[in-house]
Amino acid sequence: FKLNITTIIQMTDYIEYIYKSGGEVYVVGGAVRNYLYNYFHNSDIPIKDYDILVRLLDQDSLTDILKKIGTVKEVGQSFGIVLFVPKGETEGIEFALPRTEISTGPGYRDFKVVPDHMMSIEEDFARRDATINAMAIKVTSVKDFELLDINKNTDVNIINLIDPLKGIDDIKQKMWKCVGNPN
Repeated sequence: FKLNITTIIQMTDYIEYIYKSGGEVYVVGGAVRNYLYNYFHNSDIPIKDYDILVRLLDQDSLTDILKKIGTVKEVGQSFGIVLFVPKGETEGIEFALPRTEISTGPGYRDFKVVPDHMMSIEEDFARRDATINAMAIKVTSVKDFELLDINKNTDVNIINLIDPLKGIDDIKQKMWKCVGNPN
């Protein structure tokens, strides 16, 4: 989503609502990659959007929870994606369920997506392109997004980092490695 960090912090804590309903919430992909790259290489690559992954709640349950505190569109019903606009805001936040992607044709255009809210985050990472994009930081409240602001937190916070493919090592070495067999 494209909200700035200050706007996110001021919102109703939808993350806590998800946890109270039995879900788990993670920031995944490029936001985590850029945060860690900025820290290890004294850089300032902007985090343009935050990909949020929700486990342990099916799409209908997630939709029902978010409808209580904002507007919801199921923009990717077959992909397990819910667009949430908090009350009083105009920008949407995309929540995705863990999923597998199965190639059904040549290239990277033709594939079948199978969302599975019970899938482990590590299994979800198997579909990602690179180890540096197969990392997550578990968040338990909206305030946790401040942890990804290198200007406010000069020490990197990796306590809640999930990195089974050692993407952090690849970031430190400025390496891009494919997840799985690149062929």
